Amino acid sequence: MQLLIVTREHANDQYYGLGRAMRRISSYLSTRGHQVIYCSAADWTEAEHESFERTQARWRKIFINLGLNCELLAPWAERLVQASVARKFARDCCATHIWFHDPWLAAAFHWGGVFGLKVRPHIRWGVSEHGLGSFVQAVGLDGLVMNLRTFRLFTWLERRVLKRAHWVFTPSSSAMNALCRDFGRMTPAKSWHLLGYGAPNPITESRDSARAALGWTDDTVNIIAVGRISPVKRMHVLVEACALAQKNLIKKIRLFILGDGDLTLIDQSSETTGFYPVVRFSNDIHTYLAAADVYLSACQAESFGLANQEAVAAGLPSIIACGGAACEVVGQGAWLVDGSIDSFVEALSALLSEPVLYQYWKTRAENASWPSWESIINDCEYKLQSNI
Repeated sequence: MQLLIVTREHANDQYYGLGRAMRRISSYLSTRGHQVIYCSAADWTEAEHESFERTQARWRKIFINLGLNCELLAPWAERLVQASVARKFARDCCATHIWFHDPWLAAAFHWGGVFGLKVRPHIRWGVSEHGLGSFVQAVGLDGLVMNLRTFRLFTWLERRVLKRAHWVFTPSSSAMNALCRDFGRMTPAKSWHLLGYGAPNPITESRDSARAALGWTDDTVNIIAVGRISPVKRMHVLVEACALAQKNLIKKIRLFILGDGDLTLIDQSSETTGFYPVVRFSNDIHTYLAAADVYLSACQAESFGLANQEAVAAGLPSIIACGGAACEVVGQGAWLVDGSIDSFVEALSALLSEPVLYQYWKTRAENASWPSWESIINDCEYKLQSNI
């Protein structure tokens, strides 16, 4: 296989779930003798950035005339430029397979008139749906506003992409079920497949050395949350829950949010409660996983939840909101709550005040298991190359 993987990731995105998982899959496939080219927006040259500005300006009038939300102008222009870059990569590496990591990228590639079915019929291509259901629904959950006309147009566009693709991957059964729901299907199409993620690597750093490296001491409860700061992640819920739980505890609580994004989404909660989390981006969270006392996640729309999986695999007592694929992925390895602020306060207060309960959830996390990456890659390799 000469496989071209096409994403719209920028520099920091590669350190979150999708980027990290796809780079691992890419690396494994390369070791099996396949040529794998990873094409992301992080590799844009100055010329591509200039093209992005021109494309936005060119499409603005079209969006306005069609009555479409201009909030989607930048994401669509970004994909048009990335698709143009991908076409060059595809020609240069003589790609036999192209794997798009959202349907808008595939549609933009098609828009350029070089879609494999017409120009190079031997090229197989497919798309991953990494959201909980359709991509249109996913971006809506992430805060992108769409009027009805925009929603219908981009849903129609996505439906056409999925119909033409040789394969469509979702990361969990929950995501697959949501995709069927969004496109009015009782069962998945034959080309739709589940492709999850394998078990994380074990944490090798000791708790003591990790805490020493971070400057953490035992007189503070250090809690971590991981992910982009966006509406769907609901980080503000964790800020408010920690503020309320602090009233029930003697030890000081510190919440570390490992990610970046729109800080205004948590600033209001901090100002209201007087509880200020430490927000920092880290390209390697393993030291934090080794050192932390508790992991929290309030997102109820995870299509997989790689950060949830990694926290549980690290043996961290974890409190995670039900919803999406959370129950499917972490199973009995984490304390699953209904996602309300009160549910987090109650669980966190109990966890930190009852040592037996804390040890119980630590043991449950340590006993959790997932398929090996070897089996995941075997499945991926087979589905990419087969005609099923």
